[in-house]
Amino acid sequence: MMYLDINDWQLTLRQPHQPTRCFTGAAAQTPNGLIFDDDALARSRSHPQQFSNRYLSTIAADPVAGDMGLAKNHADLIYRHLLQLDLAASESLVLAVSGQISNAQLGLLLGICAEAQLTVKGFIDLALGQSLKIAADTGYHVLDVEQHRMTLAEIQVRDGQRAQTRTTAMDGVGTASMIEGWMNVIADEFVQKTRFDPLHSGQTEQHLFDQVYPWLTQSQMQDHVVNISNGVSTREVEITAARLLEKLIQRLAGVELGQVEHLVLTPRAASIPALKSELEQRVPQCSVIQESDILGNYEQLAAALSDTQVKRITQAANIGIADAAESAIDSGVHTGNRPALTASALATHWLLQHTAYPLNHPTLTEAGVHNGSQVAAGTQVTVAGQTYTAIRVT
Repeated sequence: MMYLDINDWQLTLRQPHQPTRCFTGAAAQTPNGLIFDDDALARSRSHPQQFSNRYLSTIAADPVAGDMGLAKNHADLIYRHLLQLDLAASESLVLAVSGQISNAQLGLLLGICAEAQLTVKGFIDLALGQSLKIAADTGYHVLDVEQHRMTLAEIQVRDGQRAQTRTTAMDGVGTASMIEGWMNVIADEFVQKTRFDPLHSGQTEQHLFDQVYPWLTQSQMQDHVVNISNGVSTREVEITAARLLEKLIQRLAGVELGQVEHLVLTPRAASIPALKSELEQRVPQCSVIQESDILGNYEQLAAALSDTQVKRITQAANIGIADAAESAIDSGVHTGNRPALTASALATHWLLQHTAYPLNHPTLTEAGVHNGSQVAAGTQVTVAGQTYTAIRVT
């Protein structure tokens, strides 16, 4: 079984007996075609019109901005990025997803994965799955970080159960904002000390970005010497940890924790230097999830999944694989037939190669695809060699 976190800063793959692998949700069009991950980041500032890093946060068929070659929309980029991961088609895939992702978006992910010849066994709530071993008699909140936002998931603990009940997305306070803030501080220092603005050209801006980006996962905030080459000249400034911390605190002002008693940080959130020390000053209790616990937690929740339905698990018992299976919640993403379907579980469209057709579309009738109104979201059918996936678009 493979487990993949859908997170555009660290698209994280975990497998038993394999090292954890992380990828960045970034794509760039080059003369040789599309590239992804850190290779794409290396062109993000020098070629901004051929760069995209929002497709894994939108999970939609929105058109791409600029020239991305064969990829015309965000769904295309997700599909092509999944192909780049070279995941084993023979193994089932479980997707860990944030609570603000809708069932309609999960339906789109199912279709994209099917197109990539990947079998999705089900979805588990990322905040719940990562935090199963956090000691808690009452509820807590899990903070995770993406490129363009942070998410704060509320986990309720009651009657021996844990359940993710609400997830709030805080846009504009992700890693992209942090990097942008640090680069602006450094640019100001260059202008004051050398009268040179490294943000003036794409080449020097890329050079600055390449130096700053690794700071995101350093163990602590520290002083840095930054060198920028422009033609035959090289300029250098020193930036203090205090200046970087000040800018980070400004960015964190958008994180609302007024009602949080126990804040739990995912490993990727805790890896950002000084983030934990700053946030723990604003809450009574702060904990950090151990990376070594996550795969086992995911396996515990995945025991509740079946081969006949695709389910989204947002609730589990505190202990025991069997208990976790008994408490799985069916949230309306299906691939099996069930006697009664709620409105939220019904599909509205059939998805074929990233194009969504309403259930009664003439194209479906001509192809011989079922066009009735009682189709469970997530159902897949293959007609004349074409696989259609039922999705719900709201």
